[in-house]
Amino acid sequence: MDNQYKTFAQPNKYQHMAAICLVIAAFGLPMFSLLTFISLALATLLWLFSTDFSLVKKTIGQSSFAKCSLALFLCIALSALYSNAPAKFLFKTIVSYREFLLIPVTMCILGTAPQYKKTVVNMLIFSLTVVVLLSCLDAYHPLPFSKSTKHGAINDHYIFSQHITQNVMSSFLVLLALLKATEKNMALKWKMMFCLIALIAIINILFLVRGRTGILTLVFNLLIFGYYSLSVKQRWSAAAFVTFFCALIFLTDNPLNRLVQHTVYEVQAYKQTGEDTSAGLRLAFWQDTWQKIEQNPIVGYGAGSYKEMYDLDLKNPDKPGYSAGGHHPHDELLLIWFEAGILAAALFLLFVILLAVAAFKTSDRRLKMLQYSVVGMLVIYCIFDVPMLNYIEGMFFWLLISLFFTLNPPKYLSEKK
Repeated sequence: MDNQYKTFAQPNKYQHMAAICLVIAAFGLPMFSLLTFISLALATLLWLFSTDFSLVKKTIGQSSFAKCSLALFLCIALSALYSNAPAKFLFKTIVSYREFLLIPVTMCILGTAPQYKKTVVNMLIFSLTVVVLLSCLDAYHPLPFSKSTKHGAINDHYIFSQHITQNVMSSFLVLLALLKATEKNMALKWKMMFCLIALIAIINILFLVRGRTGILTLVFNLLIFGYYSLSVKQRWSAAAFVTFFCALIFLTDNPLNRLVQHTVYEVQAYKQTGEDTSAGLRLAFWQDTWQKIEQNPIVGYGAGSYKEMYDLDLKNPDKPGYSAGGHHPHDELLLIWFEAGILAAALFLLFVILLAVAAFKTSDRRLKMLQYSVVGMLVIYCIFDVPMLNYIEGMFFWLLISLFFTLNPPKYLSEKK
């Protein structure tokens, strides 16, 4: 990351158009998945049409995690050679991990047109803010496209995507808004607006959407912001306030406390009676997946094979609760290891580690916050779900990694001018 402010040659018209497509993709990401898909397809085609492949070699050569990303995609694709899964599941699985192929592509696009990065980030802030505001509105005035059918708090007022997806994205919006609110040269009215956006997003995460993973990523992002933005004395004051707030939450009857108690109940109910619960089923999936990995740890069972073996388990009466589950083990590392073997799992771990190392080496304080946030959210999300397999979540992390880990991060979020 030492050369993170180095720029490449001036972009040609096709590279400009490809970068504009990425701006549109950022707008559509939380709300309009089809728009995002079309924009990404156009951006990729324009990039292929205009690419100077010496630039590709230069960009990928300067980024160890870009090389690791390509190697991981290749490893997953090769696992299709020995998979027994139907062709449609093979193809779907490989395509679902396209972000590992797209990260180097986007790095090249934004490397040639870094001036668009600020616009991409601003568009992401705008679209995420719209989603949060619509979610809050839905709590009191049901919207026709909402996933919720009830009024009030803790009724899953998520918009367009899943609750876990919306909450994780909203937690990143909190960090972006706080960083914007603390810019030195910004007018007071805009600082107040971004503080309000952060507050609304926090309320939305804690009280209006039942995405528990998003609560963890919110806490992580607030800790990152507090550690790098506050003095030692301010940190102690903030820690005292957080302690008081947590005590207030757990000692009083409120929606957040009831959500925590319900999580504890889910685990206990599954262990004691085998009742189908969200938290309990995750434990069952992890245990069962690990047992199967132990039987074939080296090469795995092939791309798309998890669903095939899961369907067989559905017919097994000794598999309690599996009828209520999904077609993945709710853990990214376990899924990659299960399907593509230990090499793919090692490459995925290396990919995350290289991102963390890049963040550690970054000297810019504000950029470091964003990079640590991306790594932390990715790790937390991958423990409880499969974001890189899912469309919107995978594209979300693809966009963040491409923006904040390329050679030219958005300078307006940086201390360097």
